[in-house]
Amino acid sequence: METFEFSGSTNIGDFLPIFKWVGLSGLEKRLVILQGKRDKFMQDLIEELRRTRDSSDFEGRTKTMTDVLLSLQEAEPEYYTDEIIRGMMLVMLSAGTDTSSGTMEWAMSLLLNNPETIAKAQAEIDKHIGQSRLIEESDFANLPYLRGIINETLRMYPAGPLLPAHESSEDCTVGGIRVPRGTMLLVNAWAIQNDPKIWAEPMKFKPERLLGLEEQIKRWHYAVTIWSR
Repeated sequence: METFEFSGSTNIGDFLPIFKWVGLSGLEKRLVILQGKRDKFMQDLIEELRRTRDSSDFEGRTKTMTDVLLSLQEAEPEYYTDEIIRGMMLVMLSAGTDTSSGTMEWAMSLLLNNPETIAKAQAEIDKHIGQSRLIEESDFANLPYLRGIINETLRMYPAGPLLPAHESSEDCTVGGIRVPRGTMLLVNAWAIQNDPKIWAEPMKFKPERLLGLEEQIKRWHYAVTIWSR
């Protein structure tokens, strides 16, 4: 949680680089301490898995992603270093846990406050899936309204409302504004996805607004929203 808390913190050094050397907010120092704690936690997990790989029950248990990475490390140690493995573990933990759980919480809140949407989704599921089994990934092609619920939730409450900073690699003009090379750019995805000039009643939960637009979403070239790569 500290990682997410600090990642959303405002740092004056990002806007006035001279303050990075001063450490006015103390954020840099706290981030260094956090990185050390995080790396130790990850390394302890790696060492624990290394020990269990030598045990007799290793072959019989379900393999984790880290197990696979450690196997690759044995074959190509120069590529799959502990640092690389720690980085991949961090990506899975940070990008695959808090973001997913936060989105599900918003989806549940929106559905509970819009019972008619739940009824439509349930009717669609009963029609195409029935009540004898759970939904599988292959079923989503036949559940457009459910996909609309997911996309509408992400539109209203993106997991990353303010995208990570990007640096302009060359001089360019964006929306009539000159952007010199080396400029740090911050994209407010939430503002784009809730702009009343683009979306009718943006603060109203309307899953049907995105029905039939999935192919168009795939063709959108600006990689700045929840539907981007």
